[in-house]
Amino acid sequence: MKAQILQKEEKGITLIALVITIIVLLILAGVTIATLTGENGLLTKNHESEFKTDIATFQEELRISIAEDYLEKQGQRVDSDKFNAKGYENIIKIIPSFKKKYEKKLEVKEDELVYIALDELERKWMSEMEIELAKKLTINYLDTQGNKLAEPYITTVPNKKYSVVSPEIAGYMPIKDIIEGELTEDTELTVEYYAICNDLAFTGLDSNGNETEDEAGIASYTVSGIGNCNNPKVAIPKEYNGKSVTQIKAKAFSSNSTIQGLVIPSTIEAVGTEAFYGSTGLKEVNINSKNISYIMFCGCTNLEKVIIGENVESIASRAFDRCAKLSDVTIQSESTKLFSNAANSFNGCSLLKNFKVNENNNSYKTIDGVLYSIDGTKLIKYPTAKDDVEYIIPSNVTTIASGAFGYTKLEKINIPSTIEEVGAEAFYGSTGLKEVNINSKSISYIMFCGCTNLEKVIIGENVESIASRAFDRCAKLSDVTIQSESTKLFSNAANSFNGCSLLKNFKVNENNNSYKTIDGVLYSIDGTKLIKYPTAKDDVEYIIPSNVTTIASGAFGYTKLEKINIPSTIEEVGAEAFYGSTGLKEVNINLKNISYIMFCRCTNLEKVIIGENVESIAERAFDSCTKIVQLTYLGTIEEWNNIVKGKTWKQNTGIEKIVCSDGTITL
Repeated sequence: MKAQILQKEEKGITLIALVITIIVLLILAGVTIATLTGENGLLTKNHESEFKTDIATFQEELRISIAEDYLEKQGQRVDSDKFNAKGYENIIKIIPSFKKKYEKKLEVKEDELVYIALDELERKWMSEMEIELAKKLTINYLDTQGNKLAEPYITTVPNKKYSVVSPEIAGYMPIKDIIEGELTEDTELTVEYYAICNDLAFTGLDSNGNETEDEAGIASYTVSGIGNCNNPKVAIPKEYNGKSVTQIKAKAFSSNSTIQGLVIPSTIEAVGTEAFYGSTGLKEVNINSKNISYIMFCGCTNLEKVIIGENVESIASRAFDRCAKLSDVTIQSESTKLFSNAANSFNGCSLLKNFKVNENNNSYKTIDGVLYSIDGTKLIKYPTAKDDVEYIIPSNVTTIASGAFGYTKLEKINIPSTIEEVGAEAFYGSTGLKEVNINSKSISYIMFCGCTNLEKVIIGENVESIASRAFDRCAKLSDVTIQSESTKLFSNAANSFNGCSLLKNFKVNENNNSYKTIDGVLYSIDGTKLIKYPTAKDDVEYIIPSNVTTIASGAFGYTKLEKINIPSTIEEVGAEAFYGSTGLKEVNINLKNISYIMFCRCTNLEKVIIGENVESIAERAFDSCTKIVQLTYLGTIEEWNNIVKGKTWKQNTGIEKIVCSDGTITL
């Protein structure tokens, strides 16, 4: 019995000993593994030693290659000669001992080794060796509440610049499709995703795009309003009830104050005017509709950031008018027609100092924040809030787009002869502008209209034409020097100096072969054509020289004259010759043809004497001359009746009778 008990005790002791032995062995194994593989383990130490030895070898061979390149170039090695290589086959040309296993870990940038992998231990070793580390970029994908929607994207950026496309996530749309920039340190960023809102108001459209309530006839939908969507940050769905959402109705969100963020998808083919007009809550938008319509975001006074997506083909005029806080505009679209109708599309954007364009854009680029075509030949848009006093247009620019400098702060600019084309409204409303030297081929329609502080203009030798209203409402313009000798310079310049209330004379160089001035009035060189009478000239009456045979279109427009005689020696008078000359009270007309709107809006004109030489009176010749009650005609009643008259020649006047030499005609 005792022996049996002893046997059991011995058996029990053996099991306990075995368990203890196993535990001890495991502990010893753990210690051994840690000793071998930990940060200070033997295997790790061996790895570190081998790694650092390899790196040192690579560095030495890179230095040798650089030295050999200097010798080959006789010491004249420039920045563009520096070695840049990635991929095994390219790197071994510079570093012959480079090993395949380092292919995705090392690159050569600007003659330096750069570590591009994410292994933290190796990054530490590289740092100890003072080898450059590619900066680490971490991008988090979160909803508007800060909840994680996908695993973070982690990468390194060897060349400092990065561009990452935001991934698709079911039920959401990113406010930023592409994240890009330049890293100077390890950086963590967040892409915010908006939940797709199916609670917006939708209206069915048939196959012709007409609204319909017939469910069976619905081919697509238009977004017609906010509906029951209570999200402050809205992603418009691509589909609703299984059909594409293709339109946003005009004024659909006009004056909405609750929406703060907006994503418009690429399925939207048409957006009505004023769709988001006056949506004062809106701060950030990502637009990928086919078009950005007329005054679509006008008056969105809190809008700060705009992304113009890849799908956008055109921006209409005044699309972002009066978006006073807009400071961040990124262009992803590559449509070459994007800005074809965008004159003054960013009026009143008083914080917009630069445009941004993705690096891989094939149509556009920016230079110091100014937007250009990719080849640099077309200057598309100069930011309204850019603080330059003077801007030097690059020498390779040949075209300035419509509205390109509209509402800017510039004070001075030279438009060189290399400019072949300038769009309408190019400097419209640039109230800071004081001095311009223009040598482009043409001065376009309302090119400087509303430049209320413009004082000095030089019209250079290369200028061939000035369009109508080019300097309209340039209230301080007092100094205009004409160097051009183009005989067609003023052929379309009717009322090109309207509202120039300080302009008392023109200046022409003495050696000019096409123009001259007499007492500040501009004439053709032979004196037969009176081209422009200064708007601010103080004469009460002007005697037209006897050798003048032609008065140009708009020649006396908006002048202060009170009285003028137009003799029979005048063979031709252009349209609008006295348009808007509100000081004019008395005219004596004896030329053959009284031209179209010749005295239109001469609102103080009372006394009109028409000579026997007159053969025709054009349409609207005296339109809105409200003080004229009667006309005096120096011929007979029969001769008056023989004068060819346009149907609207006395439109909006008080003319009731014509006093002829042999009687009175009551109208």
